[in-house]
Amino acid sequence: WIMPELYIYTDVIVMVNVSIALFNLLPVYPLDGGRILMSCLKIKTGTKNACRIVKVMGLVCCGVFVTLYIMSMFSQVNYTFAVAAVFLLCSVLEGSEGEALHSVIYPPLSDRVTEKKFIIISGEVPLYQLLRQLSTQYYYVIQVTDGGGNTVSTIEHKDLEKLLLNCDIDTKLKDINIFCQKNI
Repeated sequence: WIMPELYIYTDVIVMVNVSIALFNLLPVYPLDGGRILMSCLKIKTGTKNACRIVKVMGLVCCGVFVTLYIMSMFSQVNYTFAVAAVFLLCSVLEGSEGEALHSVIYPPLSDRVTEKKFIIISGEVPLYQLLRQLSTQYYYVIQVTDGGGNTVSTIEHKDLEKLLLNCDIDTKLKDINIFCQKNI
């Protein structure tokens, strides 16, 4: 061992790292726990509902930290709770329904597009399978066809984010016009 006289500080360093890791796992969006929660909820409830649930969880966590701060005032004031509450509140109030979340996940098209690609795809394919085929390096124009090869609808890349907010990920492409685009 290199410096045995420093071993008394290793337990403090371990506790600091564990504390940071546990805080990072809180189910609030900018933190990793919020990203994990968002990913799990998007599969079950769709993006729009997942954003709402993550925002509510953020407000709950913020309330817990405010309560801990107020309780600390009766013994030894801990300003860390107040700072954490303000940080969580700011992250929850940033943007509207998933706006901040999607601006991080999907940067503006002008920042990443190099060329335009056309895709012709069957209307029986669910939205999640289409998304697996896409890259952030291209601007896509997607033609959805029926069984006979006739174009049912056209989806442009700029509408994909709105579709993700308004449609369930399992929605078949042929049903997007009926169920989802009325809210776009």
